[in-house]
Parts: sequence; structure tokens; C-alpha cells
Amino acid sequence: MAASVLGGPAAGLAVVAFGLLMLLLAAIGWDGTSGLPNLTQTAPALVTALLGAVINPDHTVSRRTWNGLAAAALVAACSAGLAVVVFPRHVDALPALTASVAAFAGLYVNTSKVTHTGAA
Repeated sequence: MAASVLGGPAAGLAVVAFGLLMLLLAAIGWDGTSGLPNLTQTAPALVTALLGAVINPDHTVSRRTWNGLAAAALVAACSAGLAVVVFPRHVDALPALTASVAAFAGLYVNTSKVTHTGAA
């Protein structure tokens, strides 16, 4: 199981990119001045594609790292969800919530048979 984990800079870069994206989504949920109207159209698709195609437990990252990423996505979703409740007219709170929930869900899409040659 752990022997199939792929190492290298690509997996590390995906983990760092995901962590930074979750931090950005949590911040956007609370920042009333960011004004990113296209967030709803692009970010969820990008997040889901990044996670579903690249980050697969036991194939790309270790289960412990994957659990950390899932926790980061859940915290970002909860933070953005709270921002939606506190600031219902904030234009970016709902898109940030949508993107972070898509990121969390994307972690559960295991495409390792398609994206990782020889993966079981």
C-alpha cells in the first residue's frame, strides 16, 4: 500500500498548491473587497480537476498527507460557509464555499487507474 506512493517534486507541488488554494478560498470567503465574480465558473472546475486527476490516496500521496488535505478542504469549506451565514450579501462568500466543497469532494474521486500508469 505505502510502497505504491509516488514521490518526487510533482506530488509535493500538488500538495503545496492545494494547501495554498484552500488558504486562498478561506480568505476570499471573508474578504469583502476581493470582487472575483468569475470564481464560481472557474475555481470549482480547476480544484476538482487538480484533486481528482492528481491527488489520489496511496498512489500520489500517502494516506496521512491525503487526510491532511481533506482536513484543509473541510476547514476552508466550513470557514466559507460561516462567511456565507455572517455576510449573506458578500459576493465572493458563496463561490468560495462552492469551490472548497468541490475541492473536498474532488479528493474522493480516485482516477489513479487513468492518471497513473500501472496503479492498481
